[in-house]
Amino acid sequence: MEKLPRTRRVTGISAHTILRKFFGGPDSWVGLDVLRPDQIAALQRPAAPPGPGPEESGDRDAPYALDAQELALLAVLGRDGRAGYPELARATGLSESTARRRLERLRDRGALFFDVEFVPALFGYEAEATLVLTVPPARLAQVGAALAGHREVAFAAAVTGAASLMAVVVCRDTDALYTYLTERIGAVDGVGHVEVIPSLRSVKRAGMLVEDGRLVDPPPVP
Repeated sequence: MEKLPRTRRVTGISAHTILRKFFGGPDSWVGLDVLRPDQIAALQRPAAPPGPGPEESGDRDAPYALDAQELALLAVLGRDGRAGYPELARATGLSESTARRRLERLRDRGALFFDVEFVPALFGYEAEATLVLTVPPARLAQVGAALAGHREVAFAAAVTGAASLMAVVVCRDTDALYTYLTERIGAVDGVGHVEVIPSLRSVKRAGMLVEDGRLVDPPPVP
């Protein structure tokens, strides 16, 4: 927020805080319908069984303090999410077996998850939009949960500002977006107003630049 106002040709900024996320993060956008439900279930990690103490508990809501070795693992994965155990071991000084165990513990606690970023247009989904919704506070949780169940929704959260809820949706085309707005959003009780902000062109997605419809690594920071 200090750098952006000094960027050339930026004439205004509107920033809001995410209060509660209803969908997104480790949850995948399911609109592609590539995998069957049984295949998705096979890929999902089962909840870790509770251990003898809080450090080994599978309770993802409990606070978890990262140690120096785990921070080192995350630093390597932050540079390359596809790094294998040999590379993780070399970069952190751990053995491969220890690196594996630490990684599994991070995943069990929900401190680490893997996410695949891609350009939806490559699969025929050409219409992306951000929806800004006005919802009464008493209905916010209900509407947020409803949006989280929509196949078109890639992200949904309660936010601060004049509106109270925002969502990112991905549809086949503008006609499918219209159908989603009129039939799915229109059927959700509690939505008072919807502003639709279409994405005209994606320049960057999750830290990756978009060039010719493909994701590429950004240039190194000088």
